[in-house]
Order: sequence, then structure tokens, then C-alpha cells
Amino acid sequence: MFISRRTPHLRQTIYAIGIAFLTFWVVLASFNSKTQLQQIKERGVLKVATLRSPNTYYLEGSQPEGLEYQLANTYADSLNVRLQIRVYPDFEHLFRALDDRTAHVVAAGLPDIPPWNQKYIDSGSYAFDTPVVIYRQTQGFTPAKTIEALADNRIELVANSPSEIKMRTLRKHTAGLRWHAVKTSNELDILTRLQNREIDYAIVSQRLWKNYASYHPELRRAFNLEQPQPLTWFTRNHIDSSLEDSLTDFFNKHETQQLVTRLIQESKPPNNPLNYFDTVSFRNAVETRYAQLKPYFSQAAEETGFDSILLASIAYQESHWKEHAVSPTGVKGIMMLTEGAATEVGVNDRTDPHQSIIGGAKYLQIMMDKIPERIPPPDRLWFALAAYNIGYGHLEDARILTQKGGKNPDLWKDVREFLPHLADEAIYPETRYGFARGEEPVTYVKNVRAYQKILLTEERLSQLRDLKIDPVTDS
Repeated sequence: MFISRRTPHLRQTIYAIGIAFLTFWVVLASFNSKTQLQQIKERGVLKVATLRSPNTYYLEGSQPEGLEYQLANTYADSLNVRLQIRVYPDFEHLFRALDDRTAHVVAAGLPDIPPWNQKYIDSGSYAFDTPVVIYRQTQGFTPAKTIEALADNRIELVANSPSEIKMRTLRKHTAGLRWHAVKTSNELDILTRLQNREIDYAIVSQRLWKNYASYHPELRRAFNLEQPQPLTWFTRNHIDSSLEDSLTDFFNKHETQQLVTRLIQESKPPNNPLNYFDTVSFRNAVETRYAQLKPYFSQAAEETGFDSILLASIAYQESHWKEHAVSPTGVKGIMMLTEGAATEVGVNDRTDPHQSIIGGAKYLQIMMDKIPERIPPPDRLWFALAAYNIGYGHLEDARILTQKGGKNPDLWKDVREFLPHLADEAIYPETRYGFARGEEPVTYVKNVRAYQKILLTEERLSQLRDLKIDPVTDS
């Protein structure tokens, strides 16, 4: 038999490979013995899948916001790891992220209901929600009060959402119940279509409806599809429960419960201060006139330092953004300038929107410069607005009356009590500038502040409605 001289070397090589192979499996077995939570901590990244919507995650400018984002960020901090948010376009892709292991957690404000809690592991509840049926209030329209009454109507909801899951169950017992499922995660789009009479009913999250109902005064809730359900996060069904247990402990903490309460409160926009008709008129003006004037407000803001939303709110109070508006006293244009004020700020044509807006902002700056610097914001701005409306001299008369009345002439809440006295026959003859309709600047400032509040929210709502159904994105 022939034996190669290289046989010992071959044996050594085989032996070395065997040792290396054995070592590899020992190391791999050691690695796999680590829990999910240990692996997340060692890698230093928590991967969270969510949806882009007002209730979950969105960008405010370039900054991520949303209740689910804030909660996920807090949980990641508690683990001392970095949060990696992956945003998915719909519910189907959302849970696929758990299946293909590209996400550790689904955090999207989802109820603990089948089929999700049958396939995935829930992690304890932190809030409640339920689908609600919304309709547009119209003369002669009788809204549905039962599921059966929804049959044969144009209904819209988000595809594969909790609303559609519930409707699929209800359809088994209700003939003629149909709906259009929209592939989006943004229910504000559906409310807008209902507002525009493109559909008969919208089915959306109760949380979203409660937050934005005051900005849709023409819309009403018909009924809830079911009782409120607990919201939870989901993880992959795994023999190791370390991540699930950690999340449950996190949501059970008193600090987390306080955080959730605060985040829910902060997620609500300010209540709409306008009544039904004012809101409808304001929204129509936003849709038909505001967009054309917006560049002028931005330019005026850059030149004067005032907020563009404030200037737009003043203009709406003055003229409802109508360039040819004229008052009985002869003031005219978008910013309703007098001839004297227009001359002072270099406006040749008061009905020219560009000139009027720039000029109005400059005139407000003149009023602001006259207000004593010792008066802090925001009172100094309210005084400037009052002076813009009634004239600086009359404002000074009211401040003197305020001081004589034992109140603080540097506080707007005190001065606004005395402004109406400028129309009192027993008082105004003793003032330097005489009679003035002092109630008007009080209403003026109140309205400007209201329009500023609602316009800020309308701008934000517009951004939220325009949330794109992007491919999967990281944040």
C-alpha cells in the first residue's frame, strides 16, 4: 500500500478544521442562548415598526413626532439603546416586518384584537380606542344609528385597519354592507372626503375623531362600532419572553402611565375657538384665497420679524383676505389701511395685496415700537394689535383709565376692561383723544388670537393630510 508523506499534514488539517467547526457551533450555541432582550442590548438598537399618521408618527418640520414615536423613544432610552423607527405604508407591510425579523416591535396604536393577538404577542395595554362612524350633517339627511342602516351607503375606511377588521365581522350578519377600503394610514384624508361630500360615511379611530372633531363642525359621530378596546404593542411569537416581559413592565410603570396621559393630552390640537359658520367661512377662505397670499405674508414676516401666521390672522380679521374690501370709514385692502397709515408706510395702492400686506406689517411694527419696552410679550403684542385697530392715542387713554381704576396699565387683561369706557359719555370727554368704540379692539385682539390658533392648526392639519404613502423609510 502506498502512503503519501503528506498524510500527517492532511490529518492535522482535518483535525484543525474539525476543531474550528466545533468552536463555531459552540460560539453559535452560546450566542443563541442569549435572550431577545440581551441581543437587543448588545447590538444597541431597538427596531420598531410603525405607521405614518397623526396618532402614531409624523414629521413636524424635520423632527419626528407622534405618541407612538415618543413612547418608543422612551422605551429605547430605558434599555440604553438607539431607537430605529421604520415607517410602513399600511397594516399589511407593518406586520410583515415582524414576520421577516426586520422589526422587534410593532408600535402603531393597535387594539389587542384578532387576528393580531392570535398570531403575535401583545405587550400590555396603555390606552383605549374604537372605530367610530362619522357622517356629514346635511339638511334632510337622517344618519344611521345601527349597522343595518349603513347598508347600501358609500362608506370609506382604511384598508386592513381595526375598522375594517370589525366591519368584516359585522358583514357576516348584515346584508348589503359594503365599503371602500383606502390603502393609507392617514384617516384625516377620509374625513376630508366626507367633508367634501364624496362619501356618505367615514369610519375612523375614535382617538383621531376626538382630537380633530372641532375642526370639522359639519361632521358628526353617528355611533361606535364597538366598545373601546385596549391598545398594545406586538412582538413576534417567540419561545423566549424576555422582550414581551420587558415591555409589559414598561407599560405597567407609573411613570409610563403618566407619560401616556401627558402625550395623549399634548397630541390634541387646541380646541377650535370658532363657531360652525365662522369655521366653514374660514376654511373656505383658506382653500380659495389664502394660498395666493401666503408668499406675501412670508415676505412681510421676513422684513418685520412678525410671525407670518399672525400677519395672516390680522389680515383675515381685517378683510377676510379680500383685496378690494372697503369699510364704511374708508379703510380698504387686505390689511384695511387708512390713507394716512398707507402714506406712512409707503403704500401707493391699498387694494394691491402685496403692497397692503407689506405695509400692514410695517404699520404694526410702528405700533409695536410705541409700546413701552418694559411690557413683556405677549401683552406687548396685544397692545400693538389694539393700537393697530383703534389708534395708539385711544389705547393710551384706556391705559390711563386703567391706572386710575387701580389696575395695571401694562397688563392686557386689565386694560381690556377699561377700553369700552372710551364710549361712555360720562368718561370719554375727560380723555385726551375723546370718543372711541373701545369694545372693538377687545374683540379685535380676541378674534386675531382665535384665527391665529385655528390657522396654525389648519396648517398642521394640511401637512398631516398630505402625509405620503412612502415606501418603507427609516428614521
